[in-house]
Amino acid sequence: MVYWYESLFLYIVSFLVQTQGIDPSSDACLNIESDYNQPKACECVTFQSYGLSTGQFHSPDYPIPYQRGINCILYNFVGDVNEIVEIKFLDMDLKGPVPIGLSQTQCRDWLRIYKNLDRGEINENVRHQDELCGSLTSLEDKKFYSSGRALIMEFHTDTEESTRRFTGFKGRFTFLDKNRIDRCGSSFDHHVPGRCNTGAFKTDGILRYGTQCTYDIQNRTKGKFFSPRYPQKYPKSSDCQFMFMGNVNERVKVLFKLINLPNRSCGENGDMIRVYDGSDKSAKLLHTFCDNTHNQETFESSGQYMYIEFHSDRHYEAQGFAADYEFIDTREGGSPVPSDSMYTQLFLKH
Repeated sequence: MVYWYESLFLYIVSFLVQTQGIDPSSDACLNIESDYNQPKACECVTFQSYGLSTGQFHSPDYPIPYQRGINCILYNFVGDVNEIVEIKFLDMDLKGPVPIGLSQTQCRDWLRIYKNLDRGEINENVRHQDELCGSLTSLEDKKFYSSGRALIMEFHTDTEESTRRFTGFKGRFTFLDKNRIDRCGSSFDHHVPGRCNTGAFKTDGILRYGTQCTYDIQNRTKGKFFSPRYPQKYPKSSDCQFMFMGNVNERVKVLFKLINLPNRSCGENGDMIRVYDGSDKSAKLLHTFCDNTHNQETFESSGQYMYIEFHSDRHYEAQGFAADYEFIDTREGGSPVPSDSMYTQLFLKH
């Protein structure tokens, strides 16, 4: 039996071969400016979604070593209106960075990723968000997500010969519904209907007017909250507050499903998450996260409030966090009792 996604993959492989010679002046592939201010024409490979579709991509002739002097190949991933793009690298073998000074290095063969796009096209004014080279083990992240419906990768190799040849890269792309995300992961096997429960990338709460990411969360039994731009990397210089306000007889339970902060010691890292057992940061501090990766971390308040703040400095970025929350009724067999005056006082206070 041939499944629909296997047929899709065969179509995309065929499309990959056919589109290597697309006119670089067409709408799908624009001329972009190189680092040396010289226009360069790009060949194009386009992967168009047909409804939460998935498949694989790879460098030319992979796993045969790629050629020197590849000027520019654009890999365009274009989803439907309500989709975002996930790419996951399965293998990478590019020429590693070379030193350009006492403490700096530069990629000569590189794969640049443009993640903040609404259309599958770029020009000289669009900046990339990531530049990759070297081996798969050297990558800090192996998964990347678009913020909109499109993502573009730009592949370039220099003309300088090397003592060894490099095989290039291979990966899998998946178009995801931006309003839904698999709780058991986002690889293709987990997109089979009924295989996993689904949720959303959107924080369940009321965003305070004029703030970047400060939320008041109340009047829901359970929900989710995220760092800014999740599952992309959060922006630098972020300041977020999450104020959980339960009813009189409730406690707040929070589960951090994933926390990914820069891999640095707490003394060196300005990115952190603080959890407080109360309505603001004058309350008891339950925990501070300020380094590396954590999974399945649970906290429960002693009363009806919990306050969480997230801060990032101007130096580093990481994926951030994804978390669930739940308001738990502490009365035996009871139901929550609303207190409108309590909410009014807290809104005025904050």
